[in-house]
Amino acid sequence: SGKVFSLEIVPELKKFGETNVAKYNFISSGRVEFLERDGSRGYAEQAPFDKILCSAAVQKEIPKAWKQQLKIGGKIVTPLGSSIVLLTKESENKFTKEEYSGFAFVPLIEK
Repeated sequence: SGKVFSLEIVPELKKFGETNVAKYNFISSGRVEFLERDGSRGYAEQAPFDKILCSAAVQKEIPKAWKQQLKIGGKIVTPLGSSIVLLTKESENKFTKEEYSGFAFVPLIEK
């Protein structure tokens, strides 16, 4: 009984996602909510999160907001440069990191 928040900075991509997800009644049932905003800043209003997934490549480092908004035991999966990174929050300031290289993604757009 979880909820997915989709953050998209590009209005056309937000609309595209909403149109696709609406086919499955996830929006009308309250399971998915789309927001037009800078995803690199996270969504503090609904934190803490069990999982954070990003499908655009962070270029230098994983945003601090994501780490702060993640529950202890939670996971972040995101492209970082040409790798996919899995971070697990062990304690308030400790994370374990697994990295899988050899991928290409569009860059994360930030304001």
